[in-house]
Order: sequence, then C-alpha cells, then structure tokens
Amino acid sequence: MPKSCQAAVLYYNQPAEKVVDLVQVPGLSPNVEKVRLTTDEEGGASARRERDVVQYYQYSADMGNADAATAIGQLLNYGARGMTQDHRRAYRYFTQAAALNPKP
Repeated sequence: MPKSCQAAVLYYNQPAEKVVDLVQVPGLSPNVEKVRLTTDEEGGASARRERDVVQYYQYSADMGNADAATAIGQLLNYGARGMTQDHRRAYRYFTQAAALNPKP
C-alpha cells in the first residue's frame, strides 16, 4: 500500500479530535501519553534519552524526592514511557511520596 499523508489524516483525525475533546473537559484528567513521532534515525537517540530521564526520576525517588516518587508512581500505574504497568510498585512509590510529603 503506498504511503499517503492525506490518507493517514482520514484515519487519525477523528480519533485525535475525540482525545482533544476529552482532555479539555474541566476536572477530567485522562491518561494521555504524548509521543513525538520521529524518523527511524532520530528514534534511537530519543528513546535512549527518555530511558535516561526515567532512570534519573527513579533514582531521585529512591533517594527521597517526593515529586519524583509521584512521577514514577504515575508511570508505573499507567505503564507509560516504556515502563511495564505494575500497580504494586506504583502503590509503593505513591505511599513513599505521601510519607515524604505529609499534609500539615
């Protein structure tokens, strides 16, 4: 099948518009992972950079950073940014974040 941007728009435009409508609803926060589409040449460096960022956040969380623990918990909860969905580990990071940042 020949590649065609015009044909791709016909398939992707309607679902994309529905996602945009969902994201714009006040009080509703759906899990939407933004993914930058790249050519194959760019994908390798971008993927490595993303893994490095996730590893940095995980290290920061393990060192006691509540914000990083929350971020890693979110990634594990939804299975985003290359992390496998793991609700038990997500719960541990959320619990850690709550303990590090108690309410007054």
